Amino acid sequence: MEITINVQVPEDFMSLCTIYNIQPQQFVQSFINKVSFPSYYTGTSKQMKWATLFFLQYVELKDQDSDTEFDLEDHYLQRFTDTLATNMGRNNDNGTKAREAGREVIREWQKAVLAERAKYITDQL
Repeated sequence: MEITINVQVPEDFMSLCTIYNIQPQQFVQSFINKVSFPSYYTGTSKQMKWATLFFLQYVELKDQDSDTEFDLEDHYLQRFTDTLATNMGRNNDNGTKAREAGREVIREWQKAVLAERAKYITDQL
């Protein structure tokens, strides 16, 4: 999926990008490519965890004033955890099948969240 994002780029960030000859778009793309619950919870590389950790910190701060569907979150995080645990023990593939099984749970969670939000909107009509 491709989307257009407009962001205010701070001077400090742009200075470092210029110094190190980094395109801001490539940096952001590289960062978001690493945000993944399945990889975070099954991976062994600490380098791959930083982006997801930052995302989780942002979610924690945002949850203080958000409309997150906590019942769905609890349900699907438990299913996600159970799915990873089941699949990590079964396969000797460095977590590849567990990550894909985890992604399937995340897809189902996303559909449930979107259905809940649509229900909220239509109930307001």
